[in-house]
Amino acid sequence: MGQISFQEILDQAASAPAPSDRVFYGSEPTQFGALWLPEWTDPDPRAPGTLLPVVMLIHGGCWLNTYDVDHVAPLANALQREGLVVWAPEYRRLGDPGGGNPGTFQDVLASWRALESLAARFGLDMDRVLLMGHSAGGHLALWLAQEPNVTVHGVLSLAGITDLLAYRAPTGCGASVDPLLGGSPDEVPDAFQRLAPVHRTPLGPTVPVVLVTAEQDGIVPEAQAQGYVARDAHARILSVPGGHFDLIAPWTPAWPLILSQVNTLLRSP
Repeated sequence: MGQISFQEILDQAASAPAPSDRVFYGSEPTQFGALWLPEWTDPDPRAPGTLLPVVMLIHGGCWLNTYDVDHVAPLANALQREGLVVWAPEYRRLGDPGGGNPGTFQDVLASWRALESLAARFGLDMDRVLLMGHSAGGHLALWLAQEPNVTVHGVLSLAGITDLLAYRAPTGCGASVDPLLGGSPDEVPDAFQRLAPVHRTPLGPTVPVVLVTAEQDGIVPEAQAQGYVARDAHARILSVPGGHFDLIAPWTPAWPLILSQVNTLLRSP
């Protein structure tokens, strides 16, 4: 079976159901979150007062504004059908005014705080929040989980970039690393340490971390996950079939394996 292309993701996203709502967390055009709420039958099968588990889904795209939150709509719809709330933030990226360091990171943190403020309005269970991100979004999900005063139930990194120094390259997605951080390792050495999950304090046993890698991924090598696990003995790697974009395509053989991890992480003690 061939690998899923990004164009196939876009084709599916074009016909995917729209989010239930879009909520702005800032004044810039890209400072909003797409919110998908479960669509229950009538009557609502939940017991009164039941709170809903949440997946905060951070999209990837080499931290570039060429790629936006709309492309994860098929993945968000699949999670929505499982009875989960999905909060997918848009954020300033390279090419946007204020994108890069620190704006991109400020927005991801602000979108987390906005989710906290939405909890009462939508009946969200803030004790059951899973951070999930793909590629550059996996990097941001891991980074966010390591921030002070951010408490999550688990992290599911889909081909997440963990080591920015090792990932930088003259071409491809790695060419975005220096612009993201504001310079080369010689120019901003602190940023390469402070903003790379592999160099930060491990989350430890209280926050389960699963790093999903694709067997045919030509964009983010498995070494990125291996480097993280070498620093955090409680994190683990799950290898699934397919390529880089199979991980966000819920019609591929990779999806049941990923969904199983979602359920395991959200329903663990």
